[in-house]
Amino acid sequence: MKNWTLVFGLGISGMAAVRYLKENDLEYFVMDDHSEAIEDHPPFLGNWEGCVSLVASPGIKENHPLLEAAKKQGIPILCDIALAVPHAPKLTIAVTGTAGKTTLVHLLSDILEASGVSNHMVGNCGTSPLDTLGDERDAWVVEISSAQARRLGDFHPQVAIHLNLDENHLDWHPNFADYQDAKEALFAHQEREDHRLLGISVPVESMPGTATTHLLAGDYMTPHALENPQLFDETIEAAYLTGKLLDLDPKKTAHVINTFQPLPHRLERLETADGKIWINDSKATSPLATMAALDRIKSPAVLLMGGSEKELDYGELLGEIAQRGITLFPFGEVGERLSQEASEIPHLESRPAQDLEDCVENASLLPKGTTILLSPGTASFDSYTSYAQRGDHFKDLVTHFTDSGVAYEPA
Repeated sequence: MKNWTLVFGLGISGMAAVRYLKENDLEYFVMDDHSEAIEDHPPFLGNWEGCVSLVASPGIKENHPLLEAAKKQGIPILCDIALAVPHAPKLTIAVTGTAGKTTLVHLLSDILEASGVSNHMVGNCGTSPLDTLGDERDAWVVEISSAQARRLGDFHPQVAIHLNLDENHLDWHPNFADYQDAKEALFAHQEREDHRLLGISVPVESMPGTATTHLLAGDYMTPHALENPQLFDETIEAAYLTGKLLDLDPKKTAHVINTFQPLPHRLERLETADGKIWINDSKATSPLATMAALDRIKSPAVLLMGGSEKELDYGELLGEIAQRGITLFPFGEVGERLSQEASEIPHLESRPAQDLEDCVENASLLPKGTTILLSPGTASFDSYTSYAQRGDHFKDLVTHFTDSGVAYEPA
């Protein structure tokens, strides 16, 4: 057989690739160590002859033996987005960054719709562009993770945004340099008439491609008041500048920004009657995201932080927590390390907890007026299937303990 594609991993993106290949009468084989769906498709038996590409799910690391074998055969490693490139609409906006990607994708989508530009939100936010090909729109707004960025093939966004850069996913990438390189691959096929928007923490000098560079450093002022305390400044600036570059109505852009409501699990304030401020920021899966969340809370405050061990550096964040007088409640797989490192920082109070339930129960005994922020600073996979499941559990726990009558009432 000639000119066939191997699909490795039958999750959301892998199954989208299989459907696309099958619907277009393209030959393919599949491989997945954990999915029963493989029984319905031709399995890969180890013969590479005729293979022209390997579509790998984002969870599969670059050093996986199968990917290494494909590279030795000169076979390109792609993601599902790469298969969709020939069908891309005239306008494609791509967003990457360590934190805030999904919020910006939703905000940009709303801005486009307000100006009459129909669009699909696709990529890492949950929908494969391959699953939208039967519903043509004017634009794609694509969220790109570091695991996808190197596998984009000839992907060519007219506007590409890199919001911020900090350590993350070091359980997937061998080191921070590899993580940074992966993000930068997003810009490789941009040309001079394209635009790239870079946050102040993103290095400019190593960027590939020839797109016009715009720095998100607060320099793009607008006559339209932009006031949304629930959005970060770099998010607002990236959204406004994108609208300006696309010649969208600035009044409509400003209105969408000012009225945009944060997505669930992103600085989501919970309604309680116990006199405390409970905030669900479960989507904060990196130290950078937690650092940004600290700017949105008031003292007295406690921070519930912990989850999967991703070998991240928490030194700067812990120092900031101490400086602000915030009490740390570390929990989860990384909790013991956080507790140990916190003990070495002067004036940092730490109250280790076994798990999130233990954290919430202890926090429910704090005085009225206290802000309790869940902003974990890492992934959830030690105890949950996703940040959303973790956030939902947090909300259930808050409801339980704030309605149980055990909350502390000062004399």
